[in-house]
Amino acid sequence: MRAALLLLLVCPSLFASSRYDLEVTTAKLDNGLTILVSRDPAVSDVAVELWFRAGSADEAPGQYGLAHLFEHMLPGATRVLAVNRPLFDRDRLDSNGATATEYTRFVGRYPATSLEVPIAVFADRMAASPDAITEADLAKHKQTVLAEFRNGAGRTWDAAVLEPVRRALFGAGHPYGHSTMGSTLDVEAATLDGMRRWFRRYYGAANAMLVVVGNADPARVVELARKHFGSIPPGSAYAATATAVAPLPERRFFDVSAPEATPALDLYWRTPRWGDPARQDLAIAKELLRERLQQELGCEARDVEELEAAAGGMMSLRVRCGDAMRALAILDGFLTSAPSIDAAREARLAIYGDALGRLGWRPSRAQLLGEGLWLAGDARTYLRHIERVSSVTPQQVMATAREWLRHPLVVRIAPASTTAEVDRGAPLDVPVPSIAVPADVEDGMIGGVRLLSARRAAPIAIAHLVPRDGAVLSVTATPAAFDRELRALLKRAAGAFDLVVVGDIERERVSARLRELPPMPPAAAVADPPPFTPKAGAPQTTLTAVLTFAPDASVARVALAADLLRARLNERLREQERWVYSVGARFERRGGAPAIVIEIPVRDDLAVRAMETTKTYIAALATEALTAAEVPQVRAAELRRLAALASAPSDLAQALVNILRTGEPYEDYTRTHQALFESAAEGQSLDLPVPARIRWTATGDPARVDPLLSGRTP
Repeated sequence: MRAALLLLLVCPSLFASSRYDLEVTTAKLDNGLTILVSRDPAVSDVAVELWFRAGSADEAPGQYGLAHLFEHMLPGATRVLAVNRPLFDRDRLDSNGATATEYTRFVGRYPATSLEVPIAVFADRMAASPDAITEADLAKHKQTVLAEFRNGAGRTWDAAVLEPVRRALFGAGHPYGHSTMGSTLDVEAATLDGMRRWFRRYYGAANAMLVVVGNADPARVVELARKHFGSIPPGSAYAATATAVAPLPERRFFDVSAPEATPALDLYWRTPRWGDPARQDLAIAKELLRERLQQELGCEARDVEELEAAAGGMMSLRVRCGDAMRALAILDGFLTSAPSIDAAREARLAIYGDALGRLGWRPSRAQLLGEGLWLAGDARTYLRHIERVSSVTPQQVMATAREWLRHPLVVRIAPASTTAEVDRGAPLDVPVPSIAVPADVEDGMIGGVRLLSARRAAPIAIAHLVPRDGAVLSVTATPAAFDRELRALLKRAAGAFDLVVVGDIERERVSARLRELPPMPPAAAVADPPPFTPKAGAPQTTLTAVLTFAPDASVARVALAADLLRARLNERLREQERWVYSVGARFERRGGAPAIVIEIPVRDDLAVRAMETTKTYIAALATEALTAAEVPQVRAAELRRLAALASAPSDLAQALVNILRTGEPYEDYTRTHQALFESAAEGQSLDLPVPARIRWTATGDPARVDPLLSGRTP
């Protein structure tokens, strides 16, 4: 498919500081896919995002929450990841998704050298068939979304508060009159047919945008987009312009009670559509009001939601103080004065400066550029906002404030009249899909090669050659051509390997090919990394811990321990220790024994502190019980492992590859993971193993690394 480069925007310097300069390129493929690139050679990574013009504003009554539910349910990239999973897992720095009122956004961060893999993965997900979504998927993701409702209780994004507040602010029939999470009743009532219709309607190329921000050449991005997205059908295109709203005509009061709600007074205002410069006037005015509430009343005042499009025509303040209602008197007095805007203006410009320096998260360049292009027709819209902020007068700010801030929706929040404590770990009222582990998988050794195979009536057959030290090699062929393709695949093998075959292929046909091979060489042992490897110019230290377990330790339990360590180190340390970012923990086999490899990118002067803190989490594995939040996480992890065995042939083949890497027999693997799934449901102790040995290493700039780590293993 041919792609035409439509527009190159190079923003001139708006101020004396070059931090506001920005290069933006937009393009469009023949199938309608929009491409937006903001190049920044000064960084080493890229944010790669896929957007769709489908958000909560597109939902009809009875469907509230459908967009958010489908955000969780977009099919995975089974075709691409079947071959590239190790590369994808190694290079992915972070990933997430977000549902806004006007769009759905899938985001990720990767090294600049790994640009093609996330683009291919996003294209593969988008090209999936709606029939790939199953009842089991729907039930599983309903659980996840309903758990978010429960976990939001008492927080600023509590759907039990935001849903009635939006209805009171905009009216029940308005596109913004419900929260982006929707309602629990609608989520529970969602059907498989409804999710497939949503996919068919909104997830075509003409309704999508690929956003790349960071160290990426625009021409290369367009080339990769054409390669991976070019054959995807355009589908239908929908306008994503933000809905126009008017200020509230009078001040309104609204009382909300919800379980675990914190008593508070929230002030909500409607805002002009995205792209209207008056939005920036309101952001400045709200900051001035917040400061006055703090100074004159000693109130704690903070945002409930961000001002940008995800807030859907709304902005707010949450006020906590002894006499919260006096805040309204402060508001009235504020609107009759003309305060200086200098400090608030500088604060707003600082927010923009921060956004220009960030890649993948709100209020990042990717979001603001994308919202500008889709909601206002110009990716440079928010740069024009900077121009507005830099030159706006106090009179303009106060004129906008008097129009839009005079009549807030005053929401008085109180806890529900119940003493019952909300159990976040209680089972949700959604059926759990049954685990049907296939019994037709055959496992055995043939001439030194372990062969895992499953005979399935399918138009294609899949073979994965899994080296015991190296990357997986794969072929996909029709059953008639499979022998020829398998021979070619086996010729590519170097060293010891194992094999997975799924499809309408007799096991004896594969066995015959394996018996033709020369004797298998012995597998080489995997060596530990060296104690210290200098790497001149590295900006930080990478701590590596290799946890080796006894050879007879349960592989399934070690794999689960790796999952828990990764979750605990990322979730807890990133909240408590700001120096920790994106900790990795993965299962491996080393020298015939199960192992966990932990990698921690950390500032060099904090490496020892990071090591000591991580040790406490490792030690806690054998003694710390699962938290209420971790029980569903463990069940979901085990369910994913087992459900993959009963999925499509490509998913089954990849699951069998993962089993090969554990070294466990198929029956032992499935039996142990079923037991872990059931134990987590019953709240039993999981009896996780204790490592027999821990080896710490570090790499980085030897002139900057903490001397306690330089040249020795603590």
